[in-house]
Amino acid sequence: MATDIFQGRIDWRHTSLAIALLWLFGCPAATQAAAPELRATWLTTTASDDLARSNIATSMSSLRNVGLNTVYVEAWKNGYTNFHSPTLSAFLNRYSLNPSLGGRVLLEESRSAAAAAGLVHGGWFEYGLMAQFVGSGGSPSNPLATKARDNGWLLRGFCWELCKRKQRLRLDEPAGA
Repeated sequence: MATDIFQGRIDWRHTSLAIALLWLFGCPAATQAAAPELRATWLTTTASDDLARSNIATSMSSLRNVGLNTVYVEAWKNGYTNFHSPTLSAFLNRYSLNPSLGGRVLLEESRSAAAAAGLVHGGWFEYGLMAQFVGSGGSPSNPLATKARDNGWLLRGFCWELCKRKQRLRLDEPAGA
C-alpha cells in the first residue's frame, strides 16, 4: 500500500517513475552549466604604462595569470577616441584619434593582446564624454571642447549634448573591442 513519504514510507512506484523520467529527459539543474563568472578590470592610460606598446602583451598575460577573464580598455580620452571613429571625425570635421597616443590605435592593439592572452576585450568610455577645459576661464583644450563651448553644450566642462550621441560613437567601435 502506498503511503505519504512524510509518514516515513516511500511510494516506490512514484519514485521509480520520477527516476526514469529524470534519466530519460535529464535533470535541468544537473545538466545546465552555470554561466562563466565575470572577473574583470579596466585599463587606462592615466598614470599607467600598462598599455604602452612595450608592455601591453605582458599586461594582458598578467591579468590572465591572476585569474581575470575580461579586460575593459579606455576607448575615449579627453575628447578623442582611442579607435578610428567616422562619427566623431565627421562631427568635428577632423581626425578623431587621440593625438597623445602618437598614431597608435589602442583598442586594436589591446584587442589583439587580450585575445592572445585568452581574455575577453571590451571598450570603456572613461569619464563618460568629458572634454577638458583648462585655466580659470575654462579654455577648451581640444576640438570637441571648442565645439561644445561654441554650441552651448557645456555644464562645468562636460559636453551634455554628446550624451545623446554616445551610442553612435559606441557603434563605431571596432567589432569585438
